[in-house]
Amino acid sequence: QNFGEENNGSSFQIVTRPNDKTKTFESVKEKCQRKGYDLTIESIRKNILDVAGIRIITTFRDDIFKIVERIKSLNDVYFEEGEERDYITTPKSNGYRSYHLIAKVGIHSRHGNALIPIEIQIRSKGMDMWASVEHIVKYKSNNKPGKEIDDMFAEIATIIDDFDQKA
Repeated sequence: QNFGEENNGSSFQIVTRPNDKTKTFESVKEKCQRKGYDLTIESIRKNILDVAGIRIITTFRDDIFKIVERIKSLNDVYFEEGEERDYITTPKSNGYRSYHLIAKVGIHSRHGNALIPIEIQIRSKGMDMWASVEHIVKYKSNNKPGKEIDDMFAEIATIIDDFDQKA
């Protein structure tokens, strides 16, 4: 699928950087423990829907919604009701903004065919920069931030969103 656009006769790319990710076993184990899920194959398949994922980074905020519509129009990708989160229109309380879809994609292996969930995150460069830094500060740093830092992140997220909407 071409994620480019035509604009006044010249084409440009609206996807600046696609990334893929796969959770490590340790990350899946930690998430199961944190959420209170059993550490079984059945429980992981049912509850951990972001073992595999794709992050699509765009230059402009408006391109996010164009990409969502194009992904939804793909014939070999399936979506279930309720597996979509628009954190752009309704950001999380900490300021996090991104668009999340859980897609089911067919895979073929020696064990047979299966539909596996893939988390698709779509965000602008500004949203991605904010989320990357916030994730490091909140989850990877030994120093846990307090309310002042949380408030600062929320304020910065609003500034980035204001810029994204005007760009």
